[in-house]
Amino acid sequence: MEYKYQTVFVIGAGASNEIGMPTGSDLRNSIIEILTDIKNSQSYKDSSIFLDFPDHIISAYNGIYAYSNYNKNTFEKNLAIIDEITSSLELSPSIDNLLYDFKDNDQFQVIGKIAIVSAVLKAESECALCDLTNFENIKPTMEGTWYYSLFFKLTEQVASLDEFIERLKNIYFIIFNYDRTLEYYLFNMIKQFYKTDDIKTAKIIYNMNIYHPYGQPGFLGFQKGTIKYPFGNVKEINFFQLSSMIKTFMLDNNNDAHERKTACDFLYNAYKVFFLGFAFHSQNIDLLFPNKVTKSNIKEQDGKAYIRHSNYYGTFYDISEVNQNDIIGKIKSKNEGVNFRVSNNKCVDFFKEFSNYITFC
Repeated sequence: MEYKYQTVFVIGAGASNEIGMPTGSDLRNSIIEILTDIKNSQSYKDSSIFLDFPDHIISAYNGIYAYSNYNKNTFEKNLAIIDEITSSLELSPSIDNLLYDFKDNDQFQVIGKIAIVSAVLKAESECALCDLTNFENIKPTMEGTWYYSLFFKLTEQVASLDEFIERLKNIYFIIFNYDRTLEYYLFNMIKQFYKTDDIKTAKIIYNMNIYHPYGQPGFLGFQKGTIKYPFGNVKEINFFQLSSMIKTFMLDNNNDAHERKTACDFLYNAYKVFFLGFAFHSQNIDLLFPNKVTKSNIKEQDGKAYIRHSNYYGTFYDISEVNQNDIIGKIKSKNEGVNFRVSNNKCVDFFKEFSNYITFC
């Protein structure tokens, strides 16, 4: 079966928050706690009490030590700046905003990113994918979440594994979160559903269209990339190396210019775009739409000229009507051919509300 139309899912923190991952403000608060614990742990470094600190704190502590080239004096100077970072972060809407505001401060950048790695990996280890004890309405297959609904839609009316793989070629996931929950979930579900082995499943995920504009704390074993790190593992010797994979808006995105252009081109040509748990911050809208799309953009298809129109759908949970209208206005100022439909529901209910539109058949 030939799949003609391209579909894009733009995924934000509100989406993964439904299985226990942090929102932007949650991540900020978690980082403040982590940095405070790192600073406090220094008093116990030479005693057995230090080993009682959580693994993600010890790994972050060791990461800062590695960043200090294992030099005690440099390390103490880096620890001393933690108070400056936390006090500023308490007045900032997010860690990304803080790192942008202090873009010329190498200590802020590296220590902040080490803390991001620590917070995200800890959250992965405690989310519904790893620990269902705190999620009464979620089954091991993630039934009761949008992850399950997405997989159901991806496999709907697919006659074979080869047809499923062919369908994935016309689907792109732009994930603004640092976590790897979607990739980890799809890997395990594909194995379970199609009875594929690790190697075959890894190849499928490897060839999927997935882009993390802000990076991630290491690539899972089946992902493209050189620095590998397991899902939800907080027992690393240090997080310094992993921190190099974290990017912040307006600062590090030029490092992946080709991958970004590919994702934006796919979005430009998409027939359907679904925004899930996405906050629609101006800098993220600019990242997605670097160039304005006008109605005069005419293409040829089957020998006929046509003006492309895209259908956008988005979750606007807990966003006021005034802000909704402003967001849609910004999107349409970037792409004049957009028809935008919104939902005030969370992602899991969004899939129910727009089930007839989230199709690939």
